Amino acid sequence: GRRSKGRKSRVRRAPKFSEYDMTCHVPTVLESWLRMQTLVDWQTIGMTFYAKLWEVDPSMRDLFSSTDTARQGQMFARMLNEMVSGLDTPNSLHEKLRVLAPMHRRKGVSSEMMPSFAKAIILTVQSIL
Repeated sequence: GRRSKGRKSRVRRAPKFSEYDMTCHVPTVLESWLRMQTLVDWQTIGMTFYAKLWEVDPSMRDLFSSTDTARQGQMFARMLNEMVSGLDTPNSLHEKLRVLAPMHRRKGVSSEMMPSFAKAIILTVQSIL
């Protein structure tokens, strides 16, 4: 529902990345992302992601029923590139995600869907690499 006037929305703080995350996981993600881009173009990455998302959760297809999937795939890959490129600056990354969240909520995306999106991203990387 709608918020009542005067009520502030809760602002979430950026999660803390440990030194381990920054030295172990971030370089691996960056390397994998760069390698994927040498193998296929952004549209292929995006189209693969949506195919995997619909495999993981066929009901997600309804969110994109009026979407040009090829164009959306390229936009998704461009956004993913921005997110991966920002991994070394977690506060900046969190701000980008915070800006994207309201648009996605308006389109019907909910936090309960995040495990399906995460699984689809992992399956996309596995299938391309």
